Amino acid sequence: MSKKGKQTRILLIIGMLFGITCLIYLTKQDRVNYQIFFRELYFIPIMFSGFWFGLRGAVMTSLSITILYLPYTIINWRHLSASDLHRLMELILYNGVAVILGMLKQREREEQERLREAESLAAMGKALSAVAHDMKAPLIAIGGFARLVQRHVESKNPYRDKLDIIIRETARMENMVNEMLDFSRPLTLHPSDQNFHFLIEETVAVIEGLARERNVTVRNDSPPCDPTRCDPNKAAPHQSRHQCRSGVPRRGDGHGTL
Repeated sequence: MSKKGKQTRILLIIGMLFGITCLIYLTKQDRVNYQIFFRELYFIPIMFSGFWFGLRGAVMTSLSITILYLPYTIINWRHLSASDLHRLMELILYNGVAVILGMLKQREREEQERLREAESLAAMGKALSAVAHDMKAPLIAIGGFARLVQRHVESKNPYRDKLDIIIRETARMENMVNEMLDFSRPLTLHPSDQNFHFLIEETVAVIEGLARERNVTVRNDSPPCDPTRCDPNKAAPHQSRHQCRSGVPRRGDGHGTL
């Protein structure tokens, strides 16, 4: 709702309240039917307030009606006569209807908000599925070629460790793609005991080539630690690897140690 539209609706409700109040105060007491009819008109601004502004708007309108109508009730008080009781019940009814109507409208708005969120998540899931399908084929190809090369590389070859890292990282990316395809399903973790010292060594191995090109020595001084239970596919230190790559000085900055 725009600010101008909101102000217009508020002015409309205020105009209805003062118009109905003037009709009640200006109508003589002996015209009972007109009095009853005009008092029932108070439900109209209450309904509009509830539909437009929810619980808060409906309650504020009913309280305004109470303030406007209460002096009339006091002026025409007849020592708890039938008319007095009827007017008091009307005041209670105004506020009761406002609360009930506002709560119903508030619940309806919350339900609509949940539906919008569900639709947004569904659209996001479709977009992720499309991206995941495009990523899956090249990842399978990279992993397959890496395994094929690994079969023809001797275990003592210095590049064997690099191939192992490529295969593991490709498998992790394939798992992420599968999770993107299963976006609508609950997240399932597969915890196992992981040695973070070994993960740090993997990170060192990943950036070692880049560091050598820039005349930088990479050294792992972290002490061995006890295994930690976690999901390796979620705890892979890709962020740490990116930060370590950023920390390697550029070519021409001289020798150094990282």
